[in-house]
Amino acid sequence: MQENKLTHFPSSITDLFPSRDFIEQGQHYCVSSIPWDDVERQKEYQKLRTDVFVEQLGWDLPVTDEGCECDHYDRDRLSHVACFGVYGRIEMRQTQQLLGGTRLFLPSSWEETMICTDFVQAGMVPTEICVLLQERYNVQMLIELTRLCVRRYKVKKGDERSFAADVVRDLIYAAVYAIAEGTGRPFALAMVDALCWRVIKHSHFHFQLLHSHQLHMRQGYALVLIDLIQTLYMVREARDGESRFNRMIALLKNRDLFLKSILS
Repeated sequence: MQENKLTHFPSSITDLFPSRDFIEQGQHYCVSSIPWDDVERQKEYQKLRTDVFVEQLGWDLPVTDEGCECDHYDRDRLSHVACFGVYGRIEMRQTQQLLGGTRLFLPSSWEETMICTDFVQAGMVPTEICVLLQERYNVQMLIELTRLCVRRYKVKKGDERSFAADVVRDLIYAAVYAIAEGTGRPFALAMVDALCWRVIKHSHFHFQLLHSHQLHMRQGYALVLIDLIQTLYMVREARDGESRFNRMIALLKNRDLFLKSILS
């Protein structure tokens, strides 16, 4: 993997991120950062993580008395780590509900990744996988995605809360692409749950499967390396892929310059 000449380290990842509102299929969405000092929004995201990873998927993760799934990265508030969320606006109540989110790392060394520290120590990733990553990849070309989750609920026909999960996922990806544009990092390294794995596998992502565990079960997971640029091309060329493509690049400041600079 060649050196990435565009990589730089902002004082805060959120400095690179343009929050934005969207209207999709008649519903109002907003993509924004979840600042560390916004305690209520952080708790909302952590409670969503509890609902998805602990209650639905059965992962063995610590949960606080308030029902928040959080770890030392949430408490340490490191400058190379940030959280982002997709919100849905409920007009009748004049409120917003968190629909999905993710936590991004911009590591400067492999010791700053969850993959080669927490996941190896927990036995979720074999040590040899981490060694392979260090031998083959420049960590400063990667964005690490963690705790990517989308709210799942049943709604009645005509319910104003019937936000589309596929739209939410694409807008989460849009946040990732905005960070990729701002840092020049064209790859994403992610530990994903079994459902997210199936979505990636069947949604025209260009990826390498590095490790997997019991993907046929709800507790299963996979470690994937996603080529962000090739994924955009594959989504754009797919039948009915134009709307997805447009959502995924919606937060880019300069699409043509982004693609050209990364590939040069």
